[in-house]
Amino acid sequence: MIRRAAFGPGRRSQDLLLVCSAGLAAVLLGCGGGGGGGGVVPPPGICGSAPGSTVAVLCGSVKRVGDLAAVGGATVKLLGAANNVLHTVLSNADGSFRVNGVSAGVVTFRVDPPATGYYSDTVRYGNPLATYAYYRNNLAGTGPCVMLTGAIPAGDKDLGSVLLYSDASAPPPPVFSCPK
Repeated sequence: MIRRAAFGPGRRSQDLLLVCSAGLAAVLLGCGGGGGGGGVVPPPGICGSAPGSTVAVLCGSVKRVGDLAAVGGATVKLLGAANNVLHTVLSNADGSFRVNGVSAGVVTFRVDPPATGYYSDTVRYGNPLATYAYYRNNLAGTGPCVMLTGAIPAGDKDLGSVLLYSDASAPPPPVFSCPK
């Protein structure tokens, strides 16, 4: 009769390999009581805010009509219902802008170009693109033809791109009504 030991030298190395593999799998898969598991970190908001931020942040970009080159140094103004300026920022060299801590009263905005090289009172914005001529009245006749921000949620909201007309590409003929 041949007797074999339950834990011989070959069996111990197999058991050790099994225990190490199970431990490694638990670490890699994020198993383990509570605490969030797999290490998934929520992504930042669309404007770069911390995940779950409740601060209202608006962002967007300013580009040139035609070649869509970035326009730095443009002035972005967020306006209240009475067309009063509530926030002002400049676009960065890459054309991007970001306004942190946006007031609840913001309803419209406008983008004024840098000092030279662009038409000062006409932009293109929206989807589909529409022409906004600041020297015209809005549809309600209560102020200039400027872009609407829409509802401002807690967290990030991307306003998209505003296109400026360079001196080399004239805007279309004057419009007789505002798109919004």
